[in-house]
Amino acid sequence: MKTRRYPEFERALRQIRKQAGVTQEQMAREMGITTSAIQKWERGANTPEFSMLGKIMGYFGEDGWLVLHSMGMTVDEIRQLCVGFIKADRGARSKSNPKRDEA
Repeated sequence: MKTRRYPEFERALRQIRKQAGVTQEQMAREMGITTSAIQKWERGANTPEFSMLGKIMGYFGEDGWLVLHSMGMTVDEIRQLCVGFIKADRGARSKSNPKRDEA
């Protein structure tokens, strides 16, 4: 299955990280994830699960959402981005944890 791209998110993540003066390595270390994951998100090669999106925005605080909005994204577009992440996260979870029939 092909990963859906969110160019607005890719640009926003890179922009807010640089504005905060944080390297990919620092962010990865502080969040307990790999540098490779951040590189893939910023290139659009992969997207984070919705729960990780919340952690990313929490890492940068309120500025995380403000950057998305300042890039021209409306509240509805940000909401749609979040809905896309929720659907992708649910789909990934349902594939990795199929419901088992009870005996």
